[in-house]
Formats: sequence, C-alpha cells, structure tokens
Amino acid sequence: MRSKDHSPSSTVEIPKLSEGQLEPLFRRLNLAHTRRIYQQVVDRAEKESWSYRDFLALLLAEEVAHRKQTRLQRLTRSAHFPFFKTIDEFDFSLQSTLRSVLTWDRTSLPKDVP
Repeated sequence: MRSKDHSPSSTVEIPKLSEGQLEPLFRRLNLAHTRRIYQQVVDRAEKESWSYRDFLALLLAEEVAHRKQTRLQRLTRSAHFPFFKTIDEFDFSLQSTLRSVLTWDRTSLPKDVP
C-alpha cells in the first residue's frame, strides 16, 4: 500500500488568487463568517505583520466562535422558551438551597470560566 502524502509540494507554484476568486472557495467550504471578515483580517494582519500561522489561527478561531454562537441562538430559538434568562438574572432569594449549591459549583470552576 502506498501512503498518501498530503503535504504541499515545494515545486508546485502557488496560484495568485484575487479576492473575487476566493469567494467561491469560501462558499464551497461553507465558511460564511470567514468570507465576511476575511478582508478586514487581511488588512489588520498586513498592518501588524502577523505570521501566516497567526493569520490562519485568527480566521479559524473567529469561524468557530461564530458557529458556536449561531448554534446557541438556533437551539435557544428552537427550544421555544417563554422568556430568556441568564443565571445572573435569576432571583436566588426564593431558592436559598439552589443558591448555595451554585455558589459552591462556581467557586470550584477554573479561574478563566466566567
């Protein structure tokens, strides 16, 4: 069996793509958010002399964060909650046992978790 090498060949010439030619590629890969923010990120990366790795990392992180937020919004809508309330808005005065349990759980979380 031959192993498949997926690394780019150093002899292959990298095509110069215009922004217009990138649009169909973003669409084909379903990178809607990346397609919208791409030029803004390019401008910032050029201005701040980012490495290619940093540029790609930011684009991918933005796409993942946007998908996560969109998924949360979609699931919240589909749940048909009568109203939307966060834990910060909850009135714990009516549920003192719940308050002590949640306070204990929140203090046991790592520092970077809100």
